[in-house]
Order: sequence, then C-alpha cells, then structure tokens
Amino acid sequence: RELKEAKSRSKRKQAEDKLRSEQIMLARTEAIANIGSWEWDIATDTVTWSDELFRIFQRDPREGAPSFAEHPAFYHPDDMARLQQAVEVAVALGTSYELELRAIRKDGETRVCVARGVAEMAPGGSAVHLFGSLQDITDRKRLEQAVEKARVDFLFAVSHELKTPLFLMASAKELLEGLPAEQRVGRFLEYGEIWNRNLHRLRHLIDNLVDSQRTEGMGLKLAVVPTDLSEILRQTLKDVDFLTRQQRIRFRLQEDPLPMIPADPESIHRLFENLLTNAIKFSSPEGEVEVSLTRQGEEAVFTVRDFGPGIPASEIPLLFQPFQRTDGSTRAVIPGTGLGLYTAKLIAGAHGGSITLTSEEGKGTKVTVRLPLGKEPEQG
Repeated sequence: RELKEAKSRSKRKQAEDKLRSEQIMLARTEAIANIGSWEWDIATDTVTWSDELFRIFQRDPREGAPSFAEHPAFYHPDDMARLQQAVEVAVALGTSYELELRAIRKDGETRVCVARGVAEMAPGGSAVHLFGSLQDITDRKRLEQAVEKARVDFLFAVSHELKTPLFLMASAKELLEGLPAEQRVGRFLEYGEIWNRNLHRLRHLIDNLVDSQRTEGMGLKLAVVPTDLSEILRQTLKDVDFLTRQQRIRFRLQEDPLPMIPADPESIHRLFENLLTNAIKFSSPEGEVEVSLTRQGEEAVFTVRDFGPGIPASEIPLLFQPFQRTDGSTRAVIPGTGLGLYTAKLIAGAHGGSITLTSEEGKGTKVTVRLPLGKEPEQG
C-alpha cells in the first residue's frame, strides 16, 4: 500500500512539474508574441487573465481580472459596440471572431490590438465558456506606417528626379523647334549639351535603381579590366561640373600616383559620382569639397569631405540602407532617392573594398572608400 501511494505521489509530482513547465513555456511564448489570453466562465461570470494580458493593460495581477461587465473601461468607447456585438454573436452561435481595436492602458495610453475569441458550447447548445486572446500590434502598426511613409517619400523623390531632366530635355526640344530653320543648326550644339547632360542624369538614376534591387549577397555584374582610378576620377569631376557650376562649388583635390587596379570602370565611375554628387548637394553655395585619391599600403583610398550641415550620429548607421535619407535633407527639400550611399557600398563591396562615413553636425561629412590594389573583384 505504501509503495502504491509513493508511486501515486511520484506520478502526481511529475504531472504537476510538467504542467508547471508548460505554463512557463506558454507565458514566455505569449510575452514574445505580445499576446495575452483570457477565459470567461459564463455560468459563474468569472474571468481569468494570463500574466501577459495584465502586462498589456499595465494592471497588477494581484488585483485580479475584471468581470466581463467591467471590460468597456479597458477599450476605446468607439470600439466597444463592435466588440460587444462580436461577443454576443459568438456566444449565441458558438462561432469565433477577430477584430482590430484600441485597448486603453492604466496610464491612458492607447494600444492597437487584435482581439480574438471563440465560444465553447455545451451539449444542449448554450455557450459555457468564451476563450480569447488580445495581441498588441502597436509596434507593428507603427513600422507599417513608417514603411508606407518611406514608400511615398521614395516615389515622390524618384518622380522628382525623373521629371527634372525630362522637363529640361523637352524644353530644349521645344525651344529648338521654335527657332527659324536657319538658326537651328547653330543652336543645336548648345541644346545638345542639355540633352546629353540630362540623359546622363537619367541613366545614373536608373542604374542606381536597378542596383538597389540587388542584395549584398547577390553582388554586381562587373566587367573587370586594368583600371586607372585617377583617370576615372578626373572624368567624373568633369561629369558633375554642371552641378558645381550651379552651386559655385570648388573642389580641392589631392592625388597620389597609383598603379592600375583590376576593376569595373563603369561601376567605379558611379561610385565616385554618387559620393561627389552627395557632397555637392549638401554643400553651401560657394562652398568647398575636399577630394583625395591616395595610396595607403596595399589599398587605394578615396575620400570626399563636405563642410555642410552634417548628420546626427543616430542616423549614420541607417544611411547605407536603400532609400534612407537624413531628416535634414528631407526638411531642406534636397533632391535625392536615398540610393547613392547604398549603391556605393554595393560597388565597394563587390571590389573587395569597404566604405565608411563620419560626420559631425554643423561641420560636415566625410566618406572614405578603400579598394585593394591587387585583389580581383567578386563577380555577381
């Protein structure tokens, strides 16, 4: 008899330990998912809340769960009618419900939540229990709103970047067509420069957009040949001359003799152009931009430094992600798509190099690209 009782106690303890372990696991799962659960015993009008539900509402578990009649105080008044209707239908028909509503915490903060419930019916057809959950999705909603804002801002920026060169090209075409035939040839070269310059801007934007769809693991398709970085830099400075003339920006250039390196000239050109264009955009009129292309050990080091408004430290880690722009550039309505640094990072990485950015508010920004002198780039 004593042996049977001992075995019985042992089994009971094992069952209790298992139940306790499962309860701990459930509580941890609810905390991770921000989901609180509850149960309403309809016959006794007793409501039970999980620990996570108390946390969502910022209530002390020692106070106990409120009765079902007290629940209106825990939700936004405009949402209670929908919730009550859903509960009544579930209890009457034995169905389930799911709806989004606003829960009100003890401190008055409103949280966006998804409420779910399902009724347990007795053999006679009446509901005896209502089980449910409440998931706090406030952070997810905020993220969705941020993503949507970024999408809208990006579409606006891209449309602006596309419209400007197209408008200038169309205007030049109309002006040329409006001239007498004998004057068109003489003005063609002048307007042809406008077309070429803006075609270049369009191609630059489209290339950045295409590369933005590549992940870092995909790499870029490179046409690797022996490349003179100094020659590409000088050509790039000429290509952005129209921007420097508009802003009256001066470049201060420092160069070291460099050997030819295995690289994709077109990609390197875009890397230089992205960084120079950014520096020009964020410089004050009649300002200065420092540019250097030097050798440090077995690396070619390209740096661009502007003396513009600088970037807050909290924003710097985000800038090498696609479509990210600083709050300052958005407020100042500085044109751009937020792809320049991201594309530069892809190009540098594809060549086995790296890119870093340092900045101080009110003093400007410096971007540094390091490229190995002898390493073959990775092919995408």
